[in-house]
Amino acid sequence: MVKTNKMKLLVASLAFLGVTSTAHAQLEDAGEILRAGAADANVLLGEYLKPFGRGFGAGLNSGWVGVAKPHSFLGFDVTIRATMAQVPTADQSFDLQPLVDSGRLTNIRPMNANNTVTPTISGDGDGVPVGLYSSGGQLLDDFEMPPGTEVPYVPTPMVQASVGVLFNTDVTLRFVPETELGDAGTISLFGLGVKHDIGQWIPVVSAMPIDVMAFYGFTNLKTSATLNVRPENPAPANTQNPYPDSEWDGQEIQLESSGTNMGIIVGKSLPLISVYGGIGRSSSTTDILTVGNYPVIKPDPVAGNPTRRSYDSIADPVNLSMDGANKTYAMVGGRLKLLLLTFSADYTIAEYNMLSVGVGISFR
Repeated sequence: MVKTNKMKLLVASLAFLGVTSTAHAQLEDAGEILRAGAADANVLLGEYLKPFGRGFGAGLNSGWVGVAKPHSFLGFDVTIRATMAQVPTADQSFDLQPLVDSGRLTNIRPMNANNTVTPTISGDGDGVPVGLYSSGGQLLDDFEMPPGTEVPYVPTPMVQASVGVLFNTDVTLRFVPETELGDAGTISLFGLGVKHDIGQWIPVVSAMPIDVMAFYGFTNLKTSATLNVRPENPAPANTQNPYPDSEWDGQEIQLESSGTNMGIIVGKSLPLISVYGGIGRSSSTTDILTVGNYPVIKPDPVAGNPTRRSYDSIADPVNLSMDGANKTYAMVGGRLKLLLLTFSADYTIAEYNMLSVGVGISFR
């Protein structure tokens, strides 16, 4: 059975660029879904983690702009920015029965026909019980879907540094070298952005008391965590386990998220206060892979015992790719500067609405 007291900090842990020992245990419980077999596990994990893939991908594209005017030559800022993407109600739960009826789930069925709606990772409540059935209708195994975190937001903090170069252009860097996270895995991040004052090249705009800036940014995050999904010990009644315990060594879940963002910002910068707004286009993809061998129960009838079962070993069962939200968006924001210290906030209106706040130091 999947424990219902874990998976609570998965989104926050990964978004804050760390996989703690608690998050490692939560990922291990998510790995229990792999008992459904490769095909059904891809469907179930894809639906369950959809808000994470979409919201985290959207948040990874945020934070590139805090003001509509680039730095002067060799001016710089270092900013910590946190974005909260709001998960819409439609992505807080999903119904298993349509997945069964459409043939997307082939071996998994809800245990209760009147209880088929289960939360996603951003939803509320416990996961529903499901059963793993053979093609002949024999119940092979059962478990509960993971619960929701009861937090319909996906946070994505970011630390970055920008410097002014020639032609009223800023270059922004986000970077975390590959870092070992104890026994849990590794994490690394790289992002590069460019912001340019395009108003200077447009005579009508350059004569107006406003700033117009175009920007482009790319961010890539890679992280991994070890898993420990093993057969039940002792094995369920009438179930054989022909594998040594070493069969399940080397299990790992790997996540890679990449995003690109481009847009136009219009604003006005004063000594203390700056305001800005703009529109843009972004795209992101989050890929999730599992490496190693995982146990799945299969029918194994023999003479005199037609209902006997045994564990099978499936290799590298999950290969998911999820597109992010917020392909087209509009945003408004502002910044307050007190000496070298800056405070900024902006709100993005899109499929996943986002609130982003930042604090930093700036020498323009």
